[in-house]
Amino acid sequence: MIKKPFKVIPFLFMLIITFYCIYKFYPADIKPLEVSQYKQFRITFDYPIVFDNTTKENIIIKDKDGNSVDSYVFLGTDKKSIIINPPIDGYSLNENYSITVSPKIHFENFELKNKKVVRFKVTKDVRQAPVKVKRKAQIGDIVGVSGEFMGYKYDHYGLYLGNNKVIHYWSNTGKAEDTEIMETDMNKYFVDGKYFVLDLKGYSKFSPDESIKRSKERLGEKSYDLLQNNCEDFVVWCKTDDSKSFQVTNVPKDQIQVIREFMSLGLSLQ
Repeated sequence: MIKKPFKVIPFLFMLIITFYCIYKFYPADIKPLEVSQYKQFRITFDYPIVFDNTTKENIIIKDKDGNSVDSYVFLGTDKKSIIINPPIDGYSLNENYSITVSPKIHFENFELKNKKVVRFKVTKDVRQAPVKVKRKAQIGDIVGVSGEFMGYKYDHYGLYLGNNKVIHYWSNTGKAEDTEIMETDMNKYFVDGKYFVLDLKGYSKFSPDESIKRSKERLGEKSYDLLQNNCEDFVVWCKTDDSKSFQVTNVPKDQIQVIREFMSLGLSLQ
């Protein structure tokens, strides 16, 4: 009976070594997250981020071959989150990607010791194209109005909150730098009889109440980008968790450069 405790010691030692190896080496073998082509990623820290050029340069998105991906990176309204929107055409189906946050990014009164890596694989997501419907808006609906600027037709979108209120990306000056997510009166921008409802055809992931809650989490955001973080990207994300602008993805590639030149004017379509 006296010797039994000593026989247990080698077993405990091996058990500790086994758990150590699992802890140390398993993370590299974790299966990548499976996401849709237009997944928006949010990486949150415990301390405020200084979103300067150094920070931007050290948030790196690459494909499986190590090529940089043209995603749109911006700071969340909580100042502690990095948000990453997909490329204009989305990520490539069935491909693997990685997001690396380097220890070189800047924080207020904090230093990141180790890099943070998120690996993901894009899976096919069969979805129908949305349909514009002429009907009375219900709470949680995506509402839109059509406009035209310099020969280009576009749609401006918002999320209907009820009680004649809507939340959308808007600029009171018409300048992109002043564009932010705000709550306004519905009838001022989406006039009854002129607006339509965007039916996502079963694409919605969240209930009307959940969609509204998500929209309000981004109130005050000033990270508008006509091609990669516009009013449509925002409202579609509220409903689906994907940042996708159907009207932008339908633009011919040779016209994208024209739009970029338009963006250099600093104007906001609304």
